[in-house]
Amino acid sequence: MHNPFSLLCMNLLTHLRACSLNPKNSAQGASYSLGFTHWRGPFASPGWVPQKVHDDRSKVLRKGLGNQMKRTVMTAGLLIVVVSFLSGSLTHAGMPGPNPADLWHYITKVSPYKEWSFWPDHQGIQSGRAPHGPLYRVYVNDRALNSPRPPVKYGSIQVKESYNKAERLIAITVMYKVPEYNPKDGDWFWVKYTPKGQAKPFGKPAGCIGCHGTRVRNDFILVHDFR
Repeated sequence: MHNPFSLLCMNLLTHLRACSLNPKNSAQGASYSLGFTHWRGPFASPGWVPQKVHDDRSKVLRKGLGNQMKRTVMTAGLLIVVVSFLSGSLTHAGMPGPNPADLWHYITKVSPYKEWSFWPDHQGIQSGRAPHGPLYRVYVNDRALNSPRPPVKYGSIQVKESYNKAERLIAITVMYKVPEYNPKDGDWFWVKYTPKGQAKPFGKPAGCIGCHGTRVRNDFILVHDFR
């Protein structure tokens, strides 16, 4: 699985390799691409070029290579800035993409949600109602917990365990904030799992968005109030 960080790194390397290997970017290739022809006078030896033509050609060649180098450096710099932004916000932690199987693996194996914290104003088992059952418990990862105000940081995950009256686990519902996944609805990726990790529904369920959308200003989070 390639995350956005690894894909951008590969694109950067591909671009720099192309700049170094493309004949038009080498000193020899640049002379070909500039289209110079050799003028031969009546007493000139084959391949001989007048000094003035040679000097003019060198100037154009140096200018062309300089411009190419500037474009290469600017492109590489832009890619590095984008990579740095992503690595600082999400991908440095090895976060999954908006995929139910990858997200399940992350919250059960890579960073087990049972080891996470609760919202400070919503701790332990709470009384609930449909569609989440009569009892539930909510866990949040550090990125969500350390968000001082809405919207929460990208990479934030909230996991809700739903129980029946006998306190038997019946479902696990997850909301995961992914950059540019669904901007008009807070960029949340939604999944409802069975206790064994089977996902349905997931993605952008109208029911999830409709219910949580009543608190858009709180970044679609119902069980915690930001101060």
